[in-house]
Amino acid sequence: MFTFKTDRPPNTGLLQWISTVLATLCAAVLPLIVGETAVDISLKPNTFFISSDFYYYFKFIFFCIIASLMLFYSIYGYFSRYKPLVLSKLYIVFALLVLLSSLFALNRSNAFLGIAGRYQGFYSYFFYLSVLVFCASFLTAKNIRAVLYALLASAGIIAIIALLQYYGIELFFDSFGAKTYGRYIARGTIGNRNFLGSYFTMLTPIAAVLYLTAKTKKRTILFFILSGLFFSGLVVSLTRVAWLGFLAFSMAMAIFQYKLIFKNLKRLIALLLIFVLLFSLLTLTDGGRISERGQDFSHQVQNIKSESFGSGRTVIYRYTLQTILHYPLLGTGPDCLGTALEPLVTEADRIAVGGTNVYIDKAHSEYLEIAATMGIPAFICFMLFLILLMFPLLKRFKVLPCTLQAIFCGVGAYLVQAACNIGVISVLPVFYVLAGILLKYASSKDRFILYRKKEIEHPKTNETTVQ
Repeated sequence: MFTFKTDRPPNTGLLQWISTVLATLCAAVLPLIVGETAVDISLKPNTFFISSDFYYYFKFIFFCIIASLMLFYSIYGYFSRYKPLVLSKLYIVFALLVLLSSLFALNRSNAFLGIAGRYQGFYSYFFYLSVLVFCASFLTAKNIRAVLYALLASAGIIAIIALLQYYGIELFFDSFGAKTYGRYIARGTIGNRNFLGSYFTMLTPIAAVLYLTAKTKKRTILFFILSGLFFSGLVVSLTRVAWLGFLAFSMAMAIFQYKLIFKNLKRLIALLLIFVLLFSLLTLTDGGRISERGQDFSHQVQNIKSESFGSGRTVIYRYTLQTILHYPLLGTGPDCLGTALEPLVTEADRIAVGGTNVYIDKAHSEYLEIAATMGIPAFICFMLFLILLMFPLLKRFKVLPCTLQAIFCGVGAYLVQAACNIGVISVLPVFYVLAGILLKYASSKDRFILYRKKEIEHPKTNETTVQ
């Protein structure tokens, strides 16, 4: 842990409560927000999109408000309370490159605000920076535990909703999701089964690590139940890249941290058994949907050169790589990939992706998305930020507190699946809260602390000195 030397207590009373509440609102409350509203789809020239939004618009508005409060709190804490700010040099450079890309974007309105249903423009990335700095600077160990437990409670609610949806029980009064995606499609309150998969790829390792390292019987039972619940949410998302991301990261951590695994071998065996039991139960009671996804994926792997591989991802990746080569420095502008691709995509390629009315607006890879829409320099900065965030912590993983070990595993699993999935307003705020917590403890060259020196007035001479 790091101790900040300041002239006032780091977090006391009301200020400590405020920091906990803001982080909790961002990580735990935001993913639960839903509400139908009309949206402007004029920038999406295709019938694939509908003119109302149930899952994303109000999340975006809520996020902007909370992130603005975090920004104000950070400024107040720095200038009035002399609190140091924990910053990432690379992410600041990345945010500046995103701004530059937005100024020269193919569509500035899209680039700054983001298109309807996505909202991944410059404003979002600027506020992600606010969340990152706030969580790295103001959350204490006690705050972190409170935020993490609230996040787990929120994820438990989402998992229950997703399971009910998977078996045809809609909880939303207008059944909006069922009308859009069809019944028996698990979305929770996240909005899409792919995004639900990325959410539980991040949450399942957190609950599992907390279970493996729990010190009390009550916590052991609680985290065991949550691990099974989150794993079920991951399975019913039917998102294969999320399954593979979770599996790949879990295997990697088991190899690199095998000594810690053997210390908790009995609990690990119990966890694996409940995962197998739940997977079998879901497979036997869902009418063959999980089996079909697995068989379909196996067939696609055998025919990997097919344009339909991975729900048409090879087509999307091909066009995305062409875009990167065409706009290497600044990209198309955030959330402007669709603007660049719409005139280029052939009808045959649309059919390969999903139908003649498909509008390709995302790269289906968070990393390719950044390279194509914000430019190669921004992509390099972002990747270096992640590397310098994660690798120093990986080296010290054995000595990290169990809470940080859990968060590290959750963030790591998310980053693996992000290679074949995109970030959304339902999930990314949670990711940046957790990434900010990791940044607080990451001892890398990218991380630096901005102090403000305090002027002290002498009562007799009225002179000031700098402390």
